[in-house]
Amino acid sequence: MYARYDTSDVVIFEIGSDGGQLQEFIQVFGQRFLGLIDPGSSVYYNYRVPNPEAPYPQDYIIDQNGYVRYWSDEYDPQRIIRIIDRLLGPEVEEDDPYQAGRDRPNLEVIENPNRGLIHLVATGFSGKAVIEIYDASGRLINARTIDRPMSIILKQDLPSGAYYLLLRTEQGLTSENLIVIR
Repeated sequence: MYARYDTSDVVIFEIGSDGGQLQEFIQVFGQRFLGLIDPGSSVYYNYRVPNPEAPYPQDYIIDQNGYVRYWSDEYDPQRIIRIIDRLLGPEVEEDDPYQAGRDRPNLEVIENPNRGLIHLVATGFSGKAVIEIYDASGRLINARTIDRPMSIILKQDLPSGAYYLLLRTEQGLTSENLIVIR
């Protein structure tokens, strides 16, 4: 599927569901989930990490700035190809993905000392959007649809752990990490 891409533009890193391969990965890298960032080049990374609760591996596309441009635990190779093609296309400006005056979705997590509240600011899009919160295993914790850019306070009493927040819009997808320490 990925043979169509020049290896100087796209690097494929796959971890299959083979238990031996996963154990070797954990032993070599000392971790189960891996984030690859290469801010010094125009290389896009697509990698898959098995989710024990999902029958398929998780698919990620991460750009050279470390932004997650796509994430799913459902196998959809055509969608992955469309997103990589769009990211590699001449119309994409990756030097500054949030330039003023451009519609680019952005999700910001504002620290909030109140237990059980998550303050988010969603900007840079038009139309409806969905904010999703996932735990580290890829399980959807909460999803909320909004109809315009806004500041939102979610009442979500999360236990300690790592979480991923996704903003899905017609203009694209963006993510933020959230670490909760209780």
